[in-house]
Amino acid sequence: MKAGLVLFALSLSLTANAAESPYRLTLQLPLYDSAAQKVTGFSPSLMQAHALTQDYYLGSHRLIAELFGTADQERSHRLEGFALIAFDFFSQVQPLATTWLHEEAHRSVLNQYGIRSHNGVYDASISDGTIPVDEVRDVDLIRLKSEHPADFVRLSTAGMEAESQFALHLEKAQFFDRALPRQHFLILLSHLGPISYRNLCDSRSGDVATRDDLATEGPDEMKRDFTGFDCVSYVYDLFRPDEPYEARGPHPSGEGIARYRSRDDLTATEKEYLHRMALYSWVNLIDPFWFVFSGWEWGDRMWALTLRHHLTPFGHSFEQNVFLKDADVQEGGQLFIARQYTNQQKTLPGLEWQCIGCQTWSDGLSLDVSTAVWWQPRTLLYRERTWEPGGFVALKLHKDVRTWAAVFAEVMSKTRGWMADEIDLAPATHVRLGINLRVE
Repeated sequence: MKAGLVLFALSLSLTANAAESPYRLTLQLPLYDSAAQKVTGFSPSLMQAHALTQDYYLGSHRLIAELFGTADQERSHRLEGFALIAFDFFSQVQPLATTWLHEEAHRSVLNQYGIRSHNGVYDASISDGTIPVDEVRDVDLIRLKSEHPADFVRLSTAGMEAESQFALHLEKAQFFDRALPRQHFLILLSHLGPISYRNLCDSRSGDVATRDDLATEGPDEMKRDFTGFDCVSYVYDLFRPDEPYEARGPHPSGEGIARYRSRDDLTATEKEYLHRMALYSWVNLIDPFWFVFSGWEWGDRMWALTLRHHLTPFGHSFEQNVFLKDADVQEGGQLFIARQYTNQQKTLPGLEWQCIGCQTWSDGLSLDVSTAVWWQPRTLLYRERTWEPGGFVALKLHKDVRTWAAVFAEVMSKTRGWMADEIDLAPATHVRLGINLRVE
């Protein structure tokens, strides 16, 4: 409810104060998503959480530009640049901001199995070193690990995955939807968060912090984080999908299970894997959008290329994102994503195509199309030898109802498999409805 009020007030303010600009702000209000599971408190789906966080930042950046009178300019005022950096950095632990999105991604995995949890951002301050997803019971973690081992690994990686994808969503808004190019520092932060986290997990200071947390926590399991340091737990459970959750041993307080893992709990092979994943994380900085960048010219086309690395339930994935659009068309275009999925046994490819504004009609109707194919391990586990093809398709219809507003309806369907923007690993079909508010 608070999130909705913030966005409503933001949209009214921007509509009232907007200057003439070649750039456009699109606020997404995802009113309904059948993937959302009402478990406790405010429980958005992963898609809804992404949209709200994007609205929060794009809207705030536009307001700052309006204050400096640069909403029609590609480059910001020097003082505006400092204001943007300060806002992006100090807002990270606010509701709707990037840390909130990170924790909501964890909660989305829990929500789909009816597991209650609480986003610690609502109780946090900028000085907090770690922010938990708490109010999770040991018995629910025991059940999730036993019945859905691939989802249990995904539970640890979902937050970092969401941050990396958030950078991609910002880039799409800038390249395909005329978003004011003020996101470069925020895109850099969205990369540096997972990079620093993976490298902290692979460090002595991370081990010390984990031991201190275990030693100082009290006996109340509801006040504990669900996993501790995400990337260490990811490696631990990736290599041990069949180990009962209780095998982590008793909590030092004598109540419940010792949830957190450090490098002391890993074998030499697992430590090497954790170190390799920390090194791979630096690939995400191969991204021109964290500079002031609108694309390269190629004849009558504009294009851009970024690289990504994701941790997956079965191992990891490299991807190459190619953005392409007509140079004389301000909105729409195509995104091609080539992926290489890897587990212990092999590496096989995947390919995704997104067509934004793929078809338009004169009455304000337009269609976006997304489709993907892949080969992934049958059980989505690290040691699985059998790989199977899978796929995804989504159709999103937009209809203008005012010059400043459009309604949208989306239907997506996927087979079993991992996708960075979809929380379901199992086959799923979802319907999404909402409103887009546009400020020119």
